[in-house]
Amino acid sequence: MAWSMDSGDLGLEVKIGVVHPATDAYAAEAVEALKAGKVIAVPTDTLYGFACDACSLEAVNRIYEIKGRKHTSPLAICVGESSALERSLNPGFDSIGVRVPDCNFIRLIARGSGTALALTSANLSGQPSSVCIKDFEKLWEHCASVYDGGTLPSGRAGSTVVDLTTPYKYKILRPGSAKEETVAILEKHSFVETALS
Repeated sequence: MAWSMDSGDLGLEVKIGVVHPATDAYAAEAVEALKAGKVIAVPTDTLYGFACDACSLEAVNRIYEIKGRKHTSPLAICVGESSALERSLNPGFDSIGVRVPDCNFIRLIARGSGTALALTSANLSGQPSSVCIKDFEKLWEHCASVYDGGTLPSGRAGSTVVDLTTPYKYKILRPGSAKEETVAILEKHSFVETALS
C-alpha cells in the first residue's frame, strides 16, 4: 500500500499509509483504525500526537517502540468526555494523566472510539515536539494514517501538566501553553499551589 496525500492537488507520494486532512469527514476512518489496534497521528490543541486505544497493550507498546521511549514513562490518557475513564488504565502507576484536548477532531475520534486513547507527542523521545506533520515525516511509516490539521500555533510548548493528587492542592509539572488559564481556573475553585518536591 502506497502513501497518498489526500489534500487537494498536492499528489505527494511517499512510502506506506495515508495522509488525510483532520476533518469530520475522516473521523470515522480514524476510529476504525483505533478499534483495529493501529497507531495514528493526530493534531491536538497544542502539538501533533500519536494515538491508540489505551486498552490495547499491543498498540500502547507500539507507541513506545515508535518513540524509542522507556516503558517507565507514562502516556497521557485522552478522552472525549471525562465519563470514558476506566480504573484499569495506566497499570503500574499511582496516578493517571488525563487530557480532554480543545481540538474537535481528536475529541470526535476519542468519543467515537468508545474508549480512552493513549496519547503522546509525535516525535522521537527527547526530540523537539511537532507542530506540523512534516516535523515527524520520518515516523509516518509507523502509523496507519496521519491526519493533517495544518501548522499548530502552540510554539511547541505542549500542554500544561498539573498534579492534582492532593485534595485542593496543585503542582505545575509542565507549564505548557495554557499555564495562566489553568492556574486561574484552579485558584477560582480554591486550589492552592504547592512547590515541586
